[in-house]
Amino acid sequence: MSGVGVDSFFHEDKHPWLHRTVRDIASRSEGELTAIVHEKTGSRTVRVAHIRLASGVEFSTSIDNVQLVTGLAYAAGDGASISPCSRTSPSSRPS
Repeated sequence: MSGVGVDSFFHEDKHPWLHRTVRDIASRSEGELTAIVHEKTGSRTVRVAHIRLASGVEFSTSIDNVQLVTGLAYAAGDGASISPCSRTSPSSRPS
């Protein structure tokens, strides 16, 4: 996010997914999670993930759209994701 009235004020430097492969579920793009930034927009604070694709292009997305890529094939909605307040692991599948 960028623009008038947007301030970045906090980076999550110790997040366990930093520099690991993640997926943006909105675009289905995969890349390295390079930063999680708290940005203030007006009266709200939002968490924004910054992802670098293999091509070197970086983009940002809502942290709610980020899944950790673990090498397992996930059905839609089964990936680990970061919520605004917590991180969750993949759901258990019956055999």
